[in-house]
Amino acid sequence: MDYGTAFLYGVVSGPLPGALIAWPFGLDDRLDHVISALLLTLHGLIFGAVVGALFGMLLHALQGVRRDFASLRSM
Repeated sequence: MDYGTAFLYGVVSGPLPGALIAWPFGLDDRLDHVISALLLTLHGLIFGAVVGALFGMLLHALQGVRRDFASLRSM
């Protein structure tokens, strides 16, 4: 696993938590619940992908590239 793979794993795993956290806040809008919820969910997806990518690369760098468990998927 290299930094690019850690980046991609972070981009893939980050949007769902970001969207699930942002979506309920959009339902609190008094004027238009649907538009607000969809826009905040979209922003949550984008923010989650960015934060997930940064954390994926940061955790990979903090581990010192010593602990590579990518081969465990094939067992």
